[in-house]
Amino acid sequence: MLRWEVLESENWIQTIETEWQELFRTTASANPFQSPAWIQTWWEVYRGVRQPHIVTGRQGDELNVLFPMMRTAAPWRALRSMGTGHSDYLTPLATEPRGLELADHLCQSNVDLLDLHQVPEQNPLAIAMEDGAVQAACPVLTLPQTFEEYTKTLSKSLRYDVSKAMRSNPDIQVASTPEEAHEHLAIFFDLHGRRWRKRGMPGAFSLPRARKFHRRFVVRAVESGMLHLAVLRHEGRPVGTLYGLRAGRSMFFYQSGFDPEAKGLNPGTTLIAHTIRCAIDQGCTEFNFLRGDEPYKLRWKPQIVVPNVRILRRLNRVRGEMGRRMNSWEARVELSLRRRLEGKGLLR
Repeated sequence: MLRWEVLESENWIQTIETEWQELFRTTASANPFQSPAWIQTWWEVYRGVRQPHIVTGRQGDELNVLFPMMRTAAPWRALRSMGTGHSDYLTPLATEPRGLELADHLCQSNVDLLDLHQVPEQNPLAIAMEDGAVQAACPVLTLPQTFEEYTKTLSKSLRYDVSKAMRSNPDIQVASTPEEAHEHLAIFFDLHGRRWRKRGMPGAFSLPRARKFHRRFVVRAVESGMLHLAVLRHEGRPVGTLYGLRAGRSMFFYQSGFDPEAKGLNPGTTLIAHTIRCAIDQGCTEFNFLRGDEPYKLRWKPQIVVPNVRILRRLNRVRGEMGRRMNSWEARVELSLRRRLEGKGLLR
């Protein structure tokens, strides 16, 4: 049995940062949204009036489970995962499955509502809680040992496009320093926003806090070797960007941006093919397309599509039920909107 503890002090990051880094580094299933770089940046930018509620599980003195959470007080007391909104997976960082134990611990919390976002349907916590509603879908590609072996699985038309793109020796640079990360991120914001503005919308990264978050995060990510932020240039001009992240033996496709006027150059195909090849060369065994099962992702032949669920569990009969119903309605509206925008390739 684990010894469960909750950290609520203002210096919680400093208290567990070293152990957190080690747990993240040694956990094979770790994803970027569990990293200290991601969560710490999110907390700095989006905390507001929320209070930290960091759930830890220890075997003796060893940290086995870490689940950064937060408490909100109004209009009902809720316990939620840190990272909501930007993160594609919000699961406990754990050395081994501890779903039932963690679920029991969370359900004893002194709050009205337990609200967990973006939990993969087959995660031990989702299985233990049982009552999740689908929130998103994440296509996942299992990678072979060579890029050539992988391309043989593609359709004839995509295989031709990939071969043509690779033969052209595309001018692609991946950020390797904080300065390059900021430069590439500025290009990403511009190119991603162009697609939105062409449809009369502001864009997923137009809000100042979203940009502030990513400007801080990419510095930490490139310093930790987690960032794959690539820029494709044609005749010296940026025509495409791909924002990827790496954790363990997996590469994660977070988002991309392209110049609408450069569509004929196939920047999307070129950058995805390049990133998959980089992932294989770096020893990755998985390429995760993250949220959204749009046709352009499925064209790359992911073998599985992982449903993510949102778990709403009332812990107080009156206020908890009010919160559950309100959040369930909001979740349905969000899912409907997301499906509409994902179909246009606009949402991250």
